[in-house]
Parts: sequence; structure tokens; C-alpha cells
Amino acid sequence: NLEGALKVYKLSSDGGTWELIKQFDGQVESGRLGYANAISADGRTVAFTDEFSSASTGRKGIVHVWRFDGVDWTELGSGVHYDPQQNNQYFGRKISMSADGESLNAAA
Repeated sequence: NLEGALKVYKLSSDGGTWELIKQFDGQVESGRLGYANAISADGRTVAFTDEFSSASTGRKGIVHVWRFDGVDWTELGSGVHYDPQQNNQYFGRKISMSADGESLNAAA
């Protein structure tokens, strides 16, 4: 059971507790959602690996990017897919994001 999950927390206004503001749950067996992840400096844009290792994609990987507008979370695009010449490339093993959340680096 390696579907994975990614939880995003925000520090409460009084600075005393962390509040869960969004949870992304993996849907693919052995997909390992959240294996690698990144967040923008303002905390409103997150990127994370999904289907990192699954029966349907081999070990190719998908990187999803979501943004919070202050009310709702919206996925930007339909995920960054990489189709290598062969499986076992583990796309999304490393992810980094620019401070403004406008640029993403994902590597195999």
C-alpha cells in the first residue's frame, strides 16, 4: 500500500498550531504520491510526484502542480508527463520550484 499522500499545513494566526488546509491522496497502487514535492515561497503553489511507480506507467512519473487562490485549490494544467524511451526513469525523483511558483524543475 504505497499510494501516498501529501498534506499542506498553515500556521494558525496565533502561531500556536498547524492547520491542515489541503490533503492530496494517491489513487494508484505503488504510485507514491508526494515522493518528491516543492512549494513556492508564499505557500500557495505546490508540486508533487504522482504515479512515480505504478503498473500503468512503469516507473515514469507525473508531476502535478496546484495553486491556492485564497479560497480554492486548482490544478494548473493536467500534470507534467515524461515519456522516456524506456521505463524505470523515475521522472519527478527531484522537484524544485521558483519562489514565485511560476517555474518548475523536475528530473528523472
